[in-house]
Amino acid sequence: MQSFHDQFKGLPNHAIVHPQTEQPLLSWRVLLLPALREDALYKQIHLDEPWDSQHNKQFWGKMPEVYRLPTKKNDGMTYYQVFHGDGSMFDKTIRPEQRPLLLLEPNVRVYSCKYHLGNIPDGPSDTILVVEAAEPVNWMKPEDIPFDLKGEDKLLPAVGNHYRDDEFLVLFVDGAVGPLRRSIPARTLRNLITPDDGKKVDRTDLGR
Repeated sequence: MQSFHDQFKGLPNHAIVHPQTEQPLLSWRVLLLPALREDALYKQIHLDEPWDSQHNKQFWGKMPEVYRLPTKKNDGMTYYQVFHGDGSMFDKTIRPEQRPLLLLEPNVRVYSCKYHLGNIPDGPSDTILVVEAAEPVNWMKPEDIPFDLKGEDKLLPAVGNHYRDDEFLVLFVDGAVGPLRRSIPARTLRNLITPDDGKKVDRTDLGR
């Protein structure tokens, strides 16, 4: 994420999209391939086609190891996801301030995410970037954990607990990685997902 941000002066939104229909085609995980030294794989993927097109299906089994949960086999399914929805870092609606970071021929576009690394209103240490989800998705599919500002009750069941320790790993915007307890208040997790709600996170709720 940092390497992509340094090169394109912004973070990608959750998907490569068609500029006219705004149909999500491929995941942000595909966009990071060059930064992960996976240039050869990146160049083989048709970026103007959906993740499940006849051509792109052949790469489902070539998921980079960095997307594999350590306790799982590499079957093309990943647990590393972002919270996707209005109010999160990766919102659903394409807004005027979200400039295109990349124009990929012939008809695909990569928009910036709502905020960049140096402009997080609530602070980079209190804002979640990537999380360890409870259920996996195909690494190429533009699917992540749905986020709704009113859906607090759905957040904690959607994350982690793969080691039966009632925890889940989180990557914060500042680059810190660490576990959080699934018993933290749902409102605290919501505050960590939203980069601009103006609410101070109670550090005692984090168990860190």
